[in-house]
Amino acid sequence: MTFVKGPKEKKSRSLGVNLHLKAERSFSPKSALIRRPYPPGVHGSKKRRTSSEYGRQLQEKQKIQLSYGLSAKKMKIYAQKAISSKKISPPQYLYQLLELRLDNVVFRAGFVPSRSVARIATSHGHFTVNNKKVNNEVALKLIQTINRISQKMI
Repeated sequence: MTFVKGPKEKKSRSLGVNLHLKAERSFSPKSALIRRPYPPGVHGSKKRRTSSEYGRQLQEKQKIQLSYGLSAKKMKIYAQKAISSKKISPPQYLYQLLELRLDNVVFRAGFVPSRSVARIATSHGHFTVNNKKVNNEVALKLIQTINRISQKMI
């Protein structure tokens, strides 16, 4: 499965938030959101209507899906796990599940410049977890060490 299909910066512009989907370009002044701070399309530069509550919830869901690279099916599975949790509130548990994915941990550790590159690196098996080669985005509960295998990867 690909991380984000289609033009990445167009999706950031449509949501109005920099999702940092492109590695270095998202942080540079050449970012599409800085150059054109309005939504894409013919009528993008015109004033937007205020969205409904459903529209705001849908935008927040799309932000999460795009920034973490989830499909709708995978997002639904994570949401059901979060709703069924009894210890903490569902939104906190959802973010906890997403932050503990291997590709996100690799991105947060600074091994790679973006989450999409982290997804590729983990799926190719460039990292070991507790000295075992792992190549999927498992949710990590007990992390002791994450080691980079390939130096030529970056």
